[in-house]
Amino acid sequence: MKIKKITILVLITTFALCWEWPWSSPSETKHDQGIELPKGNHAILYNESNLTWKGQKAIGDSHTGNIKIKSGNIIIDKEGTVVGNIIIDMTTINNTDQEGEWKSKLDGHLKSDEFFSVDKFKVSKLDFQSVKRNGDLLEFDGNLTIKNISHPISFTANISESEENIVAKSSLVFDRSKYNVKFGSGTFFEDLGDYLILDDINLDVILAIKNSQ
Repeated sequence: MKIKKITILVLITTFALCWEWPWSSPSETKHDQGIELPKGNHAILYNESNLTWKGQKAIGDSHTGNIKIKSGNIIIDKEGTVVGNIIIDMTTINNTDQEGEWKSKLDGHLKSDEFFSVDKFKVSKLDFQSVKRNGDLLEFDGNLTIKNISHPISFTANISESEENIVAKSSLVFDRSKYNVKFGSGTFFEDLGDYLILDDINLDVILAIKNSQ
């Protein structure tokens, strides 16, 4: 009886290993690999790409705006590793949630020495390289340079495609105090009360390249 039980167990195990289970079908394996990225050196499509920033007071108001990309490049090697950089034109930083005089004042304030010192530092830069991929989600490590100060930054990006373009969408968060952006920062000033502005700035990034598949 004991020998029969062992024989049955071996048969069941062999059957289980040989059976092609539904959840490991070829179609799902292909999906897990994600979109096939076009190999080579790719220029960023500026009309389809966008940078949107958001800053927040500790209590109350927040502001949002755009910044234009000056130049950029994406390289995808045969292993699917993505290496890239974007040069950000800080002279274009603006506010989009206000109008008229208030908008002009905030735009000027952002460009002043109290924030990004645009007259002295006309560009910022983001360098990055993919380190891990899970389907259409890529993880990146890189460096963000603002006001000639560089710090490491990590983020994830979701990849999508159309017949024309490959698009990566990501949300970055960086600590402005590390880049000597002082205005309203609790890192540099005490007892700011309602004037305290959070150090973390959100940057939503949309980058597009030509789909050459």
